[in-house]
Amino acid sequence: MDSPTADAARFAQRLNRLRLRFRPPRRETALSAREVCDLVAQVTGGRISETHIKYLISGDRQPSLKVADQLARAFGVTAGYFTEPDSSPMVAGVEADLDKLELLRSMQEANVTSMAARMKDLSTAELAAFAEFITAELHRRESQAGPA
Repeated sequence: MDSPTADAARFAQRLNRLRLRFRPPRRETALSAREVCDLVAQVTGGRISETHIKYLISGDRQPSLKVADQLARAFGVTAGYFTEPDSSPMVAGVEADLDKLELLRSMQEANVTSMAARMKDLSTAELAAFAEFITAELHRRESQAGPA
């Protein structure tokens, strides 16, 4: 087999980022190849074999335009996300959105979102006092724990 191309490696990197971001709540591992196949079928009605997805995940194959489009639609991104250079504003925008999704996931898993919703009616001074309290509490815990 020929060595993977830079395009196949870029596609794999971005597909793997999407697989990780769209994983189920409270799960550390990315969507499996089977789960990606199921997602494509559910969203697009199309089919991609699990074996083909595994090749794409590993960067051993470059997808056809049809497969790239199916995957893009399944993950809710434009097909250009897979093909544009890293410096593209479109890629930067998708990456920023994925970072926000990950932050929201982390906040939800830590129940921060419910606390933030309760805090929305606090004044600026009250929010500052709350932030000061949290900072002081974290410093107190660090000093009790001692050196790592």
